[in-house]
Amino acid sequence: MESSPKQDMRDVFEALCSKHLNILLDDFAFKVVSVEKDNYGCFITCRNNTTALKASLCPLDGQIIICIYRIVDGKIPKYPLFFDRHAEFLVFSLDTLSKLKTGKFIQQEQKDLFDAKSIERIVKEYAELLKQYGAECLRGDFSILPQLKEIVARQAKELEHER
Repeated sequence: MESSPKQDMRDVFEALCSKHLNILLDDFAFKVVSVEKDNYGCFITCRNNTTALKASLCPLDGQIIICIYRIVDGKIPKYPLFFDRHAEFLVFSLDTLSKLKTGKFIQQEQKDLFDAKSIERIVKEYAELLKQYGAECLRGDFSILPQLKEIVARQAKELEHER
């Protein structure tokens, strides 16, 4: 996918998510519930009865983020701004899943978010990660949450020590 100087990367991101994350619609009965585009990026939310996924292009933060949410009482929980060790763990990023399953994160830099080919590479890597390691959660099996919470707790503790 070529990008022209006037091409809006939010539109590019939306098209690439539609193309590469179609596994959600095809295999897991997800439906797109919202697409928001503003000065902060593009945010696409999909869900089925048990699980939601939010794909975000965040140029100001310098990254693409894909989070999976465990739906509770039919509602998508709010994304927690701070990690609370005592709260129920309902939301995780695919980067955390990647860290657990592969030991690494998907590589991306802020400049990548202004190039259609780089955006496509990142979205494709996330799609592969979802196919390979995320199917259980997409079907509503969240038995992996305690392991993911442990990783996030370690990261939070490391950040506390850096301060």
